[in-house]
Amino acid sequence: MPARSLRPTSRWARSLAIVIAALWACAGLAPAAAASDTGPLRVGSKAFTESELLGALLTQVLDRQHPTVHRRALGGTRVLWRALLQNEIDLYVEYTGTLRQELLPQAAPGEAGLAAALAAQGLRLGPALGFANSYAIGMHEARAAALGIDTLSELRAHPQLRLGLSHEFIDRGDGWRGLKSHYRLPQRATGLDHDLAYRALAAGTLDAVDLYTTDAEIPYYS
Repeated sequence: MPARSLRPTSRWARSLAIVIAALWACAGLAPAAAASDTGPLRVGSKAFTESELLGALLTQVLDRQHPTVHRRALGGTRVLWRALLQNEIDLYVEYTGTLRQELLPQAAPGEAGLAAALAAQGLRLGPALGFANSYAIGMHEARAAALGIDTLSELRAHPQLRLGLSHEFIDRGDGWRGLKSHYRLPQRATGLDHDLAYRALAAGTLDAVDLYTTDAEIPYYS
């Protein structure tokens, strides 16, 4: 089942996509103070595959130097952020775009501004992990071709389309709310777990879903 990622049409939207991809470089977040020597380091992860894999890899690397446990699939962004601030975990992998757009919108521009905003919360930013991820809207290729849909703006002419979006994407200001407003989209979106998106497309129960551009399911279903 080939999946098609719909592309933006306006210059503003193309620039935004590039910025999102650049801002979503992964980095490790940790409290500024060192973890206690009397207990294991606690690595947290969100409740989706990429975050769990990164958390597991980070746990394995750190465990070579200090006992480390992985608290996996704790929930969404806000759950991990609260857990870090409340000292329930010691570090986790976060997207710098999520930090700037959702968690620390008051941060000054640049890496120094983000570091200062984190330091004010008693946190620091670890090294970048060397790759980026961003959101996309995907449709079954045959369905998109039948309707003549190739861009995000062309969704506007098809109010009957069934959209299933992950709960976090629906709630993000730079997610569904911004997308719906900018492209004046008429559809109502149904919330679902991200892991169900591709199966829903394959079964024909949904017409379009949000995807991560690094999803392993993209080549699997193509």
